[in-house]
Amino acid sequence: MKNLSALFCLALAALFLSSGTVTVHAQTVDPAKVAALQARFKGGVELFNAGKNDEALKIFEAILAEEPKARGSLFFSAFIQLRKGQYETAASLIDRFLELEPKDFKGIVLAIQANQALRRTAKVESLRKTLFDLERAGSVTAVPGLTDTHSMYIRERILLGDGRSIIVGEYFDYKKEPFVVYLAEQIDTTGNPVRRLVLSYAPDAKDANAESFALSEYVIVNGEVKQINIYRQDSTRPDYETCRRWMLEAIKNPPKPIYSAPITGTPAIPKQ
Repeated sequence: MKNLSALFCLALAALFLSSGTVTVHAQTVDPAKVAALQARFKGGVELFNAGKNDEALKIFEAILAEEPKARGSLFFSAFIQLRKGQYETAASLIDRFLELEPKDFKGIVLAIQANQALRRTAKVESLRKTLFDLERAGSVTAVPGLTDTHSMYIRERILLGDGRSIIVGEYFDYKKEPFVVYLAEQIDTTGNPVRRLVLSYAPDAKDANAESFALSEYVIVNGEVKQINIYRQDSTRPDYETCRRWMLEAIKNPPKPIYSAPITGTPAIPKQ
């Protein structure tokens, strides 16, 4: 999306402000300085909420110049740089954040996004292992824009230019409802999904000894899902890069469906 939702921004601001956005060495604690940095950080978040990312970034960078371990400023700087397509810078910033907060799932998700964009497969897999371990331990909660209530996190944001993007989500356990492995949405300049593709798992496959997966599109018309098109079926789960390629190709040039049916009511696949 072009900008974070106000809900996401305010939720993150509350988390960082309550946990402490500024860390200084014990022997140099200056309450007035800490209060001033906190106030500046809050101002930066307000600018960010208003969509003034460049102005917000200047504030966060100035805070980091004075206090390199300011967690909130590290996180928001990484987030803004990621949305600007500055992946190397974003990865460096979020690495600094994770040195301070190695088990913070929000930072891990941002690190996955940055390193996925940089095609650093080994690092992505290491970060995913940590994230999935945290999820199994119940340490991952819903934060709009990063994770959701359906046990999915945003693995990659592909910038298309002109404010458009493709968001790819990965589910933690595809054998649980809604039985989805990956979900990709093309987002328009207003932040609304215009294409939605899923790689789904069939829990009731006829062959008990083989899994069944389907690449489908939930066809969106005037903001509502009207039809499902199934483009391919497979007995083995494709890896991320393979499925990513399938989805991007289908978004660019929709293939002929092998099955198509209208949808009435609310579809089972959640929005990102």
